[in-house]
Amino acid sequence: MNAPTQIWHLPAETASAIHSLRVRGSVAVALRFAPGIKREQARARLRQTIREFLVATYELSESQMSIDDRRGSAPQICLRSHGHLTRFAASFAYEGEYAVFALAEGGSIGIDLVNGNTSFDWRETARLYLGGAESQRIEQCSPDQQIREFFRAWSGLEARLKCLGLPLQEWTIDLAQQLEQCQIAHVVLEQSYMCAIATLFYAK
Repeated sequence: MNAPTQIWHLPAETASAIHSLRVRGSVAVALRFAPGIKREQARARLRQTIREFLVATYELSESQMSIDDRRGSAPQICLRSHGHLTRFAASFAYEGEYAVFALAEGGSIGIDLVNGNTSFDWRETARLYLGGAESQRIEQCSPDQQIREFFRAWSGLEARLKCLGLPLQEWTIDLAQQLEQCQIAHVVLEQSYMCAIATLFYAK
C-alpha cells in the first residue's frame, strides 16, 4: 500500500480518486459544502458520499458495505463481496465549508484539516501539545509565517493521533516516539486550508 500524497476534489476528480484507491490502496478526498451548513448535515452528506464513492470504485451495492464511526474508536469501513470481507481504515475531518476523508486498506490512516488564517495566541498551546523543540522552531519563523507553521504542525499532530487511535494529550517523550511511527504528508487544500495525512501500514 502507498500513502496518499494529494487530495482529490469530488465530484470533479472522482475518476482520479477511484484510480488512486484501486491502485494505491489508499485515497484522500475533499468535499465543499454550501456556507453555513450544520455539522450533522455535513456528517450525513459525507457518509453518503463515501458510500457512493465505494459503490463506484468496487461496483458494489450499498447493502454490501458498513461504516462504523462510533465516537471513541477509529472509524472502519467493511465491504462484503462474493464471501470476501475487505476492511478499510477511515478518517474524517471538517473545517469551515470543507470536509475531507481518507481511506486505507491494510493499515491505519488519520486526516486533519485546519484553516491557517485563524488568528490566536498559539504559543502556550504549542508548548503544551507540540513540545519545546517544535515551539522553538515555529518561533524562529518570520512573524507572518508563525501562525501557518503552528497550524501545519497542529494538523500533523491531530492526523497522527487519529492514525494511532489516540486522544488529544499533552506532549511527552513517549508520545513523540509513538507518533514517529506514522508517515506524514502535508497538502494545501485551497488558499488558507491545510491538510495533514498520517499513515501506518502493517507488514503482511
